[in-house]
Amino acid sequence: MELIKTLLPPLLAVVFVIGLAYATTRFIGKRHGGGLSQKMGKNITVIERTALTRDTQLVIVKAGEKTLLLSVSAQGAKLIRELDPDTLVQNELAPPETDFLKALASAFSKRKDGTK
Repeated sequence: MELIKTLLPPLLAVVFVIGLAYATTRFIGKRHGGGLSQKMGKNITVIERTALTRDTQLVIVKAGEKTLLLSVSAQGAKLIRELDPDTLVQNELAPPETDFLKALASAFSKRKDGTK
């Protein structure tokens, strides 16, 4: 009985911290677009982003019916040109968007099966 009294508070603290971390990541994820790879709004979607230098990026954006190539830096964004959406290559290797619980369950099931 004394062992339970000794181990229960630290165990509850660990469970509380994990729950708090989960709630925080869900809140931040929902507040910042729900995904790390794409930020979506009602009319604007970032299709792809790649770094050119430490502070300059090329960004392909779909705004309404137009697909635009932008240069984005600390000084602002500049339109480079409008793109034909039919010529863009779809990235099939992009990670699927998933929530934290699904990713955690998948990781645990892989470990249980002995795969990494």
